[in-house]
Amino acid sequence: MTHGRTFDELALGDVVSFTRRFDVTSYEAFASTTGDRNPLHRDTAYASATTFGVPVVPLFLAASPFSAIAGMGLPGVRSLILESTLRPVAPTPYDTDLVYSGIVVDRSAATRTIRLRVLAAHGRTVVVDGRMTVQVRDDGQADADTDELPVERATEARRALILGGTGAIGSAIGRALAKEGWELLIQHRPAGRKKAEALAATLATDVVLVEADLADATGASAVAEHLRRSPVLTVVHSASPPVHDTTATHVAVGHDSLVAVAHAALPEMLRRQQGNVILIGSTAVHHPPGGWEAYVAAKSASSSFVDSLHVTYAPYGISATTVAPSRVLSAFSAGLPGSNAASLLPEEVAEAVLLEIAGEGGGYVALEPGLRRRGRFGFVETVARPPTAPPLFAASANVVANDVVDDDQQLDRLVRRYIEAGPGVSLAGAGVGVTPGWNSLAQIEILLAVESELGIQFSATELDETSTFDGLRRLVGVKRHRA
Repeated sequence: MTHGRTFDELALGDVVSFTRRFDVTSYEAFASTTGDRNPLHRDTAYASATTFGVPVVPLFLAASPFSAIAGMGLPGVRSLILESTLRPVAPTPYDTDLVYSGIVVDRSAATRTIRLRVLAAHGRTVVVDGRMTVQVRDDGQADADTDELPVERATEARRALILGGTGAIGSAIGRALAKEGWELLIQHRPAGRKKAEALAATLATDVVLVEADLADATGASAVAEHLRRSPVLTVVHSASPPVHDTTATHVAVGHDSLVAVAHAALPEMLRRQQGNVILIGSTAVHHPPGGWEAYVAAKSASSSFVDSLHVTYAPYGISATTVAPSRVLSAFSAGLPGSNAASLLPEEVAEAVLLEIAGEGGGYVALEPGLRRRGRFGFVETVARPPTAPPLFAASANVVANDVVDDDQQLDRLVRRYIEAGPGVSLAGAGVGVTPGWNSLAQIEILLAVESELGIQFSATELDETSTFDGLRRLVGVKRHRA
């Protein structure tokens, strides 16, 4: 028996997930209900002549389990779906396990609504991407004879894998994460077992040592298989052979192992709709010393891979970043040219990694003593950054608007967007039930957008003041003045 979750029981980052599979029987039931018997979805001969090659699941059949995310999980039986959007990303195959997940990405106390990002994926491929606005109802408190989906909290996913975890940088990252309460998987070479055991003994957290030689493809495969059995949502790649090792070794350790492990980690990251892949790169790729070609080639290839990961998966809550330090004070760099140059401490690199995990961005971060620059691989822009970053899921998902932009102009634009009023329509005296298009659903959308884009919060007691454009404008002005 369940009552459904109340609005106050839901938080940003809450996730529900489950697995579904569609077969011919599923399609026949769908076709019987909808009348959609398009041969693309059922006729093998017809589908084989199309770009798909095989029959594919209809979009609305593939998206139908999204209803259960709201109705059985977020918030459960208290749900009322107000709005939804769907986007097919890739063909949905039959007879394949599909992982469905929904995550709370925004919430409004004033309207008692939550916004969900919903995904359907198989492996590391997203097939359907969607958004839902769901109201948490206060009525209907009687027990419902049904079981709800379990909710996973964002804080329940603090496990990280560090490749090259016994090196100076990898060890510093491990110590920094352990201090924050993270559980760790630390990859080490067979020859470094005692060093790894000594490091693990100093860390006040749960540590699993993963022995593998990343120079051998079987080693990377073993780490990837370990992740499939024991998933993590953060992967940090800090492994590197000596600078003057062979090209084949650099590519195997620096690039191929990263690809294998990242691909193994992505299905769980998609299921939880959060995750980080972080590569420890090098600013040497921008001004390589002679004889460093193999090292630079592997770092460049890996940075390019990370950049493509971020472009592909950032819309689904997964961040991929190259943190590229200049010379770091360590045994790795001892004896290399530039020993008299200013060096970073391994702990400074670890601090930058923690900022990325906390959610600062993704892309490419170049580190030098006293300077941190962000951009994309191949172009690094000098941008001032605050010393700290927000937590993975802050208390509010609001984005503070640029104060240079006039609030009245932004408010005018937002209201017109949701009531579909052109520039010739006056908003003087406009309001809910008075102006065409400004209905209760549009009102909820307007308040959510104002809270998000202007960086303010409305309370339930202020709803009456927001029902007209003039009242909304006055209330926004008061709140912005107080801020």
